[in-house]
Amino acid sequence: MSVTSDRNDRKNKPENASVSISENPPDQHKTSAIIQASDYRVRVLRRFTSPQNFGYSMLSEILTTESFWFWTLVIVQSGLIVWFVETANPVAAGVTLGTLIVGIAFFPTQWETVGLADLHNMSFPAWLSNNAWVLLAAIGCYLFVGVGWATFRWWLLVRQIRETYERSKAAWLAPGNLRSTATMLRSHAEHCPEPSLREKYLLWSEACRMAAAEGGHQLTHELKPVWKDYVTSGSRL
Repeated sequence: MSVTSDRNDRKNKPENASVSISENPPDQHKTSAIIQASDYRVRVLRRFTSPQNFGYSMLSEILTTESFWFWTLVIVQSGLIVWFVETANPVAAGVTLGTLIVGIAFFPTQWETVGLADLHNMSFPAWLSNNAWVLLAAIGCYLFVGVGWATFRWWLLVRQIRETYERSKAAWLAPGNLRSTATMLRSHAEHCPEPSLREKYLLWSEACRMAAAEGGHQLTHELKPVWKDYVTSGSRL
């Protein structure tokens, strides 16, 4: 009996397996469809999040936003105003300031970022009256910064003039230049018809010759009149 039952069980196993397989195909098809859909989503996501597409979409989004062009206008025009002021061109600076104000009027959605949000609800004169103290404070800060900047610029200019003066004096006090100056002054004395001027040239020529013989590079008491005349006459004698 046991042998017979084992044989029957062995015969029935393939049938049971085939039955179970025949019952599972719908689930298998459903699972494969889910997997295919997931693969499709992954491919689409990879396509749109690739570095090239992501950079292009970000760049297009930046270039189409109003805030980007608003701040581009403000930065470029402000830079031009500073440039024109530094190059002593007040007309161009005033025109650039006017174009900046007009340009800001074309970006009403960005007025809030520069403190002009109230212009949406009131007229410009009313806004001026409500923000008079703010405007006065801004003008005061501008003047304060302007005075400080002008003082700094003046200090730089004076420093530059002094450095140029010191370099010119050092070059003039070189022994070779003093010898050339002495020769030139003696030539002036020889061709000068006025006695007093001829005597002065001879005196200066001797002072330059002696200073060159001593090594130069020192503005002695005898050379000061020569140097003064050299500077006041436009770097020439």
